Amino acid sequence: MDTLVDRLSPTQLVTVISIICGAILGLVLILAITKYQLQALTADTDLKRERQQAELGLKEKLVGNANTPDEGLAAMLRLDVISPGESSNLNVKLAKAFGLMNVGNDLIEDTMGRALLLEDGQKRIVLEIIDDLFAEGAEHFSILAAVRPFCQPPVTRNAATPSPTAPPIHLE
Repeated sequence: MDTLVDRLSPTQLVTVISIICGAILGLVLILAITKYQLQALTADTDLKRERQQAELGLKEKLVGNANTPDEGLAAMLRLDVISPGESSNLNVKLAKAFGLMNVGNDLIEDTMGRALLLEDGQKRIVLEIIDDLFAEGAEHFSILAAVRPFCQPPVTRNAATPSPTAPPIHLE
């Protein structure tokens, strides 16, 4: 080893030491990244396992509480078509979109409260309108005014309430 050190110039010696240190640091970095990836994979697997167990428990409850076997089967099929996370994900997106608006809190609360009661398809339409208007740089009051009609609950009429297109009733 002494002869090797004696043969190298100081710059060559620094180069060899730098290469060795770089290789060691590279290996440590690779090991750290691998460890992080394995931990993330483990956490993701645990989360998926918990979700599957929760869905299985819910399906067992549905089958157990159903009056007829067909009713329980229909409930399970509906559960598979619409995942419970989809609606909550839309609610989160709606909350973020309304939270970005710089208008009165009462207006936002009222409109967002109505939007959260909508069905998922209508929520997507409202989100698309908000995203498009934000992208065009529209004023926040204008965005809220454009979205409010879509957030109205459906009007239900009973037989005693005349429709707006029916001729007025005159009592004599």
